[in-house]
Amino acid sequence: MRSGGIVQLTPLALVTLAIISEQPRHPYDVYATMRQRREEQTVKLSAGTLYHTINRLAECELLAEVGTDREGNRPERTVYRITEAGRTALDNKVRDWLREPAQEFPQFPVAIGEIHHLPDDEAAAMLTERIVALDARIETLDLIERFLTDKQVPQRFWLDLDLIRHMTRAERDWCQQTADAITSHGIPWSQATDAAPKESR
Repeated sequence: MRSGGIVQLTPLALVTLAIISEQPRHPYDVYATMRQRREEQTVKLSAGTLYHTINRLAECELLAEVGTDREGNRPERTVYRITEAGRTALDNKVRDWLREPAQEFPQFPVAIGEIHHLPDDEAAAMLTERIVALDARIETLDLIERFLTDKQVPQRFWLDLDLIRHMTRAERDWCQQTADAITSHGIPWSQATDAAPKESR
């Protein structure tokens, strides 16, 4: 998590700091809150990875132990609070990620860049299959939004899901338009129809 003396926050570490900044929490409480807010839609979440992340944040002095908590016959749980260094790291990273679009190199644009290697009917069929998957994803996100609304979880806690839903719909519409254009030959597909490169003078 440190690189050259600078703390490098992962998306999971950022969300962890954000949730503990609301109030001191033990790791299971952090995990339960993430699950309630459906944070697994935006970060890779597992209990083991989260516990490791909390330990690393404490080692980097972004979190500090404030005591233990016990419920019934369960083992004692260590409660953590965010430190001033942790709050500064959290705020600065949120500003950085909001301000600067990251070049993240996802797989789909790479595949689109090489889709011309497939026959036109197969290319359109692959996009149609993706549309089905995107429709299912949109339906899931709609259900999650209704669930969070019914549970009266403030919208500011799930604006990320709203963003993902809009981005997924935009991708779905683009795939549909492109598949239709390939099928109707609005996008020339045969190499024989490609314009010859102009000779330089």
